[in-house]
Amino acid sequence: MTYRQAIIPDIPDIQRVRHSVTENRLSNPALVTDADVEDYITRRGKGWVYEENGQIAGFAIADLQEHSVWALFVDPLFEKKESALCCNSSCSTGIFPTARKPSGSVPRPAPGQKHLPEKRLERNRHMEKGNKI
Repeated sequence: MTYRQAIIPDIPDIQRVRHSVTENRLSNPALVTDADVEDYITRRGKGWVYEENGQIAGFAIADLQEHSVWALFVDPLFEKKESALCCNSSCSTGIFPTARKPSGSVPRPAPGQKHLPEKRLERNRHMEKGNKI
């Protein structure tokens, strides 16, 4: 597994991963264009990809102007692997040292949910402790 900065030729695979997810699906895939992704990885922000066996399995893109995570997704074929959990931690570590202030973003339950899914909570607890996976 490797992590590296996202580049323009990665955009088709970034879009493939984004469109393959089962959670937080876009109602209309045309809402996030290749030009949007290019803008966020070259001008507005910075992006990182997670590769396994030469295939992009996940990515994270930060909006450095708004100091927030614009997108963070893992291909469903890889999300159950422990190495994919590092995508959040490693990509964020690579992105946010360049930001001027923390995002202040806090995970919140989806509308109609009282609590975050336990899987997400456990992953967040693990990452907050600074654990490496």
